[in-house]
Amino acid sequence: MSEEASKLTFDVITSILFGEDISNSMDLCPYYDASTNQTYLLNAHDSITKLAEDQAFQLMNPFNSIFPFLVDYNIGS
Repeated sequence: MSEEASKLTFDVITSILFGEDISNSMDLCPYYDASTNQTYLLNAHDSITKLAEDQAFQLMNPFNSIFPFLVDYNIGS
């Protein structure tokens, strides 16, 4: 899905679920990038998208299923 279609879909779904005034209430969300150890302020769409990508990467990462202690002690990938 293109970036424009993704943002449009996100705007439509949030306005249906939370009302038209939700776009005025949503501020920048902090997003922590573990690879650079930096925290960035992103808009809600980009923050949720990156969070979903990070969760999917960790779920599908074979090291996390082979070596579960990497997840427990927050070491590795």
